Parts: sequence; C-alpha cells; structure tokens
Amino acid sequence: GFPASHAGVIAVAGDASHALPFRAFLAPADALPTTTVDGGWGLVGGTSFAAAQVSGLVALLRDAAPRLRSAAVRDALAPAPALGSAAARPLSIDACAAFARAGPGCACGCRLADAQETKRH
Repeated sequence: GFPASHAGVIAVAGDASHALPFRAFLAPADALPTTTVDGGWGLVGGTSFAAAQVSGLVALLRDAAPRLRSAAVRDALAPAPALGSAAARPLSIDACAAFARAGPGCACGCRLADAQETKRH
C-alpha cells in the first residue's frame, strides 16, 4: 500500500508474521522501553515505534556519510536480494553491519559484522 510501496520510501514492519507486497525492513515493535510524561519509564509497541527506530538509524547513517543517496542508504540497511530470492519478505536490520556497508567507519564490532556478511555469500 501507499506510501510503503513507493520506490523512495523505506518501509518498516513491526511483525514478520504478515506477508507484505513490498520490501520492508523488520524492526522491534513490542515492549519497547520509553520515558513517560511523569518522568518514569513505560513500555510501548506498534509499527510507529518500529519506524522511529529505523528513522533514527537512517539519520545516524546520513550524518556519518552525508553523501549517501537514498538507494545507498537502503542498501546499507540490507543489501538488495539476490535474483530469484523472495524480495517481499521483511528484512532484519543489523545497525553495525549497516555502518560497515555505508563506509563511514566502524561504529561497533565491525569484525563480527564482516564475518557474518562473509558467511552469507
């Protein structure tokens, strides 16, 4: 559906149990800790909170590598699926691997992210 199916949108799903007609990234959407109005802590959930996490990661990637175009940001989050693979299934995001793929430098355990990327190929 619109706008998630639009080519320029990074679609985010919070639940992998639903078949999606478009490529979406999967982010946590249940029992997320947050601050409350009274200064305490509470738990929230839903795709809006999942999308906020991915938006924050995209902002960090764009800050670290400002010349990245939208397609490069999407590819940093998760490389394009191989030909013949299921392109519509939700894709999990590895923030450390995204930084390593974007090229701005290592944000965390890059050796681990590189090792996992090598195992996939």
